[in-house]
Amino acid sequence: MRSESTINLNDLWLKISQNGISENDQCSEQDKKRLVFFNQVLFIGVIATFLQIPSVWPFLGLQSLTFLAVCLVLFICLLLNSKGNFTRSKQIYVIFVFSFGTYTSTLIGGASLYHIQSILIFFSCLILLDHKKEGYLILIGLPFMILSILIGELGWFNAPDFSDHLLTETLRISTIFSIIAISTVFIMFIIRLNKSSEDALADVLHEVTKNAKKLEKGKNELETLVQKRTAELSQQRDVLKSQIEEKEVLLREVHHRVRNNLQIIVSLINLQLEAISSERASLALREIQSRVNSMSLVHQKMYQSANFKEIQLIDYSEQIIYNLGELYGVDKVNYTLNIPGGVTLEMDQAIPIGLILNEIVSNYFKHTEHNTHFIISLQENDASFHLIYQDDGPGFSNELNVSNLQSLGLQLISNLCEQLDGTCEFFNHDGACYSIQIPRFILV
Repeated sequence: MRSESTINLNDLWLKISQNGISENDQCSEQDKKRLVFFNQVLFIGVIATFLQIPSVWPFLGLQSLTFLAVCLVLFICLLLNSKGNFTRSKQIYVIFVFSFGTYTSTLIGGASLYHIQSILIFFSCLILLDHKKEGYLILIGLPFMILSILIGELGWFNAPDFSDHLLTETLRISTIFSIIAISTVFIMFIIRLNKSSEDALADVLHEVTKNAKKLEKGKNELETLVQKRTAELSQQRDVLKSQIEEKEVLLREVHHRVRNNLQIIVSLINLQLEAISSERASLALREIQSRVNSMSLVHQKMYQSANFKEIQLIDYSEQIIYNLGELYGVDKVNYTLNIPGGVTLEMDQAIPIGLILNEIVSNYFKHTEHNTHFIISLQENDASFHLIYQDDGPGFSNELNVSNLQSLGLQLISNLCEQLDGTCEFFNHDGACYSIQIPRFILV
């Protein structure tokens, strides 16, 4: 069990070593170790310098008291460290201690081997200072160290030689002993510092290896999860693709069946026409047949379309005109379509618009000479589409009452426009004119 005095000395040494070093300082562990060593060097330096005074007194006499200045400077450095001002402390330490060492070499010469101690102090600076941040201090100490060696070995500046003095050998032995002791301390410190760095590096490498294994494990788990999820997505994609294909087949079949059913109705009307002698009844049945044909045409276009959602308005219009030309026995129809190719119609839009076009063109065949000409145009803006029909026929009757339409075809056009939330106008302008406004969202 350690004595109380030993514990107090350890606490004192720890307190001196941690002088001015806060746990919250933003510096690396290596920098903290330098500061700890700096505090220890200063503390030991105060004691060692004070103890040198008796050794050099036989040679220097009262001049030996100049060593007290070194003690004072080292103590000031300790005070600066306690305030956290390590940078200024290091500057004072390097400049004053080296300059004083050079001055002392001129007083003692080679007798005390002080120039060798200058080398040791320089080595301590290599440990104390960070060459990346404080390299200039090392450069300042280097010429002082070289000068101390030259003064001691070559006797520059009339440095004395105390080789005949009675205490010279004793001083040399004590100096060599102190050099060996200090060198041993330095070597042990460097070994300990390297071991500490190696242990820290080993811990870092161990942690890196551990993290690398975790990353590798996580990577493998992630790859397994990705492969599993990819397989699931691939399976879901195959299922969705199969469902889409089935849906397309069903939609194609629906459109095909509806078209066939409507064509059956057209065929039945044809059979009925053969048994009817009344021209008026025959005309009514043909009008019904043309309307059914226009609805059948929508399903035919949807059946032929790749997406089963929309049809081109210009293609749809051309087919309606062609079918009506065949129905009314016209070999060549003179018409012009000014409809942009990109305008398309959905199912719920195509049938009412197709019926409107069917009624307009049917009226042309019924009331106009077949050598005349008509134009269907589509103008668009931000709010709506404007469908315009114009022919050069005789036009509407003067008895036409827009507010009270008697014609079934015109009534049908008006009702279909209301269904589309649009408006329609009928008037004469060098022939019959239809002006139909449809909100833009109706046409895609």
